[in-house]
Amino acid sequence: MSNLAKNNSKIKILTDSGFEDFDAVVCNGERQLFKTILEDDSFILTTDDHKIYLDDETTKTVMSIFIGDKVKTTQGIKIVKNVIPTNDYSFVYDIVNAGKNKRFYADNILVSNCEFVSTEDTLIDGLFITTLAPDNVKFWIDDIKWYDMPEANHIYGVAWDPAKGTGGDNAAIQVYDFTTMSQVAEWKSNSKSCDKQVEVLLKILYFLYQELYVNPDQLEEPAIYWTFESNAIGEAAFMAIKYTGVENFPGHLISDKVGRRGSKGLNTSNKNKVSACMLFKRLLESSKLTIKSKSLISEIKNFVSTGSGYEAKYGEHDDLVMSTILVIRILQRILNWDETLENKLSTGISIEDLTINPILNRDI
Repeated sequence: MSNLAKNNSKIKILTDSGFEDFDAVVCNGERQLFKTILEDDSFILTTDDHKIYLDDETTKTVMSIFIGDKVKTTQGIKIVKNVIPTNDYSFVYDIVNAGKNKRFYADNILVSNCEFVSTEDTLIDGLFITTLAPDNVKFWIDDIKWYDMPEANHIYGVAWDPAKGTGGDNAAIQVYDFTTMSQVAEWKSNSKSCDKQVEVLLKILYFLYQELYVNPDQLEEPAIYWTFESNAIGEAAFMAIKYTGVENFPGHLISDKVGRRGSKGLNTSNKNKVSACMLFKRLLESSKLTIKSKSLISEIKNFVSTGSGYEAKYGEHDDLVMSTILVIRILQRILNWDETLENKLSTGISIEDLTINPILNRDI
């Protein structure tokens, strides 16, 4: 069930520009409530991260507000007397795209939309983006975020998008559980050299393999599929892998088949990138794919159409998105090889879910 209700009735909401339209109401889950009390004892109950407008047109989250701050209300500027946490937890709701300024009055206090839906042509539907909520990191292995422990008999996909490691683009690695179609782990860095990135990849693969192998419920050899993006510095990435020894990497390396010798890793052309983006969109918007990373959600908000394809807005990054799309390409490959894998995917993913227009799909 979606946690977003579109404003199909065209109800209007009070903003500082009068009553204006808004797009939807989104439920942000059950959260602790905080009470912001003003000088006349009026108050507003919000979450700690909700933004309130000050008299100078800037915003502060509730947890950043100080006693004495001046906030905008329907009765003019008023002074904050106190901000206190309550012991109450409640389902909280936010307005999406309230008027031209994306702000509205709640309990007579001017507040901001917590989530702003871009008017740009994002790959993922803007209203759907507002429903994406990050999960807590369960544990860290060095600088690798883990959202779940590996589970016996589950199938895993690991994708590495390499980078130079000189402070520009991030190198990124994503780990997904194909059985549940959910994100399991994530890593990124813009400072590690290619050989250090390989060490991180190896560490992730070994952790997955060992956790599955020693699990008494594991019935067969752990099913781990991994790849890397072979464009740009992909040759340097493969050389680093080759130096370590491909045979030393647990799991199955997924590679393109080009010519008699083939190639290592997956090459990304504009055509197969667009196709994979469409698959990512289909799976995510149909709730067949679960992402848990706050950083990935942030990148999705800035992953927009460029006319001939999709990429990050100028000044933003898309490395976490692209490594996730590589994971989708791994899944597409292995399902095409073995249709019996469909029975192991609890979210009901089928080959049809991973099939796109043949014209787009031709060189995947």
